[in-house]
Parts: sequence; C-alpha cells; structure tokens
Amino acid sequence: MEEEVKTAVIKALITDTLTSDFNYIKCGYKDNAAAHCEKAKDATKGQDLSVFCPHDDADPQFMCDSRRWYFSDLHQHDIPMVAAKKFETFAGNRFNFTRQKFLMESFRNYELYTHTNPTDYGGWGYGNSTSRGIGFNLPVCVSAKPRFFERKGYPSICGDWHASETESFIEAMNAGVNSTIYKYRKDSMPMYLHTEIIPQALDDFQPLTRYLGLCANSLRFPNVGETPGVAVNWLKIQLSKDKDCELVQNGTKDMTNEEEANRWFCTNAGGHTIFQREKPYVDSPHAKYMKSHKRRCKNWLKSHGTYAKDKPRPGT
Repeated sequence: MEEEVKTAVIKALITDTLTSDFNYIKCGYKDNAAAHCEKAKDATKGQDLSVFCPHDDADPQFMCDSRRWYFSDLHQHDIPMVAAKKFETFAGNRFNFTRQKFLMESFRNYELYTHTNPTDYGGWGYGNSTSRGIGFNLPVCVSAKPRFFERKGYPSICGDWHASETESFIEAMNAGVNSTIYKYRKDSMPMYLHTEIIPQALDDFQPLTRYLGLCANSLRFPNVGETPGVAVNWLKIQLSKDKDCELVQNGTKDMTNEEEANRWFCTNAGGHTIFQREKPYVDSPHAKYMKSHKRRCKNWLKSHGTYAKDKPRPGT
C-alpha cells in the first residue's frame, strides 16, 4: 500500500507540474490518424512524438496530441509537450512510467471524470481527495475542428458546438479569468492569445458557435461607442463575457441541432441585443478581418434560409 500511495503522489505531482507549465492534450478526428499514431510508437523527435490514438481499434481516425502553449508577447505558439521523452527514464524507471501510459491514463480519466482536477493533488492516495480522478490527469480538449500540427493550434473550443467543456478545460489549464495569463497586459494590451489566436480559430465556426465559444473563453466583440484603453484596443476582441451570454446559452442548451440553434440565434428569436451593440468588425495587423455576429448571421441566413426547409416527402 505504501508503494501505491507513493506512486499516486508522484503521478499527481507530475500532472500538476506539467499542467502548471501549460501542457495539455487536444483531440479530434484526422483522416490519417492511424499513420501518425503508428509513427508515434517509435518516434524520438518530430511532430508524431506526442501523438496517440486512444481508441485505435474502435475509432482509428480519432487522434490526440499532447502539447504545450508557449507564451510570449509577440510569438506565442504551440510546441510539443515538455518532457515527452523523459517518462521512461524518470527516477531510473523505478515506477515503470512511459509516455504512452501517461497520455492514455490522462485521457481515460478525462473520459471518466472530465475536468475534475483536485486542488490537493495526490490527496486521493490517502483517501482525502475531493476528486474522483485517479492517476495522471493532464487537461484534455476534444474539439470538432482540432488544429493539429499548427503553430497557433491552441484549442479555442472544447466539447460540442455548445462549447460545453471549454470553461472547465481552461480552468484545468490554470488559464481562467482569475489567472495571471488572462489578466496579463503588455503596454496596456492583453495576450495575443485572447485578442487574436482564439477568436481567429473560432471564426471558422458558424455564427452561434463562434459566439458561444467567445463566451466560454470570456471574450466578446467591442460595443459601439466603446473606447477601452489605448486606441489600438478599440477594434480588438475584449476580455470579458458579453452581457447576453447567459441568455443565449440558456436559450440553446437543450437544442441538439446546430443549424436549428444558429437559426434561432440569427433570427433573434430569443430577443438578445447583440446585433444592436456590436461594432461591425474587429481588425488586426496580424490577423484576418472578423465580421460582427450581425453581419455573419446575415450571410448565414442567405445560405441556410430564415426558415428550416421542409423535409422531402418519400418518393419525391
């Protein structure tokens, strides 16, 4: 029992150390996932070093990659997980740890308990933890549009199109609204991660999904007449939740069809005030121009219609 407790504490400390250094796991579907995971078995360097397929037989196109977000004022980017090659030699291999065991155990705990990271890491080994998770537990984000092998591939949305697991992932990453990362300012400007990288990734989604993703990340479009901070910040994504986040989240939480939910949002069936308040766009010298939700919805409704199309009758 003493050795089991010691192993549990060591696993928790390793998880805590790696999480504090902004390491995480992102997962999603990739056509050639099986090939990447096969290469990962013997990889000692390169992009496949930190890749694994948690369900290689049942779901061979589902792939995960363990990464670390590197923070800097101008060149934030994704890099392979720190210490990816150190597990096998940790403590002279006394605990028989491997990289693949660490990754698979972290994913297993995510599947069982999502993001229930305890504040008392290792306490469960003594029967004192408030967490149900056991063992390695690096934060995991499963996304419909994972950005594998991209320098700016930080996961902007986790869970389904409701962004249902995004906030818990961010908190598990120690990057929530009370973190030094979220509060950081350089020359009165927030992290590039928040003002450009996350919003740009979310811009690939449908209007409602983008809005819910921004809400989950505690980000929003600037409002008309709003002049926060220095002038260069006036047309940037702002670091706070939009005032209608809760209204829209509650209005769509029981919807299962993303198109239906987008139509509800874009026709303003719920009575939100987003379209009246948002500035028409956000701009940046480093990233693409992003249209407001009102303008995005106008284009979306042109393509999808104000009303859902009738289902075709059998035989027609």
